[in-house]
Amino acid sequence: MELWDIPIIVAGNESGVAYTIGDSRAAIDFLLMRWPCTLNHSYQTAIYVCGRSIADRNENAAAQEAFIAALSDADIAFDFMPASSQGGQAKA
Repeated sequence: MELWDIPIIVAGNESGVAYTIGDSRAAIDFLLMRWPCTLNHSYQTAIYVCGRSIADRNENAAAQEAFIAALSDADIAFDFMPASSQGGQAKA
C-alpha cells in the first residue's frame, strides 16, 4: 500500500477528534466506519475507487481525488497536512 502524496486531515464530529487519512485503506476505513452523512453517489464512487487503489497502486491519485470529492459533497471539513508534519503520520 502506497501512501498518498499529501495526507488529508478530516474534521471530526462533536468531540473534536480529527482523522489523518494517508492512504486508501485509511480512506475506506473512514468511509465505512466513521462516515457521518448520507451515502450519496460520490461516497459510493470513493468506496469503489479506493478499493481499486488497494489492488492497483496506479489508482492512488484517483482514490485521493474521489475521497476529497466525497468529503466536499458531504460538506465535511478537511485540510491537507502541512509538509512539515508529514514525517510520522497517524492513520484513521
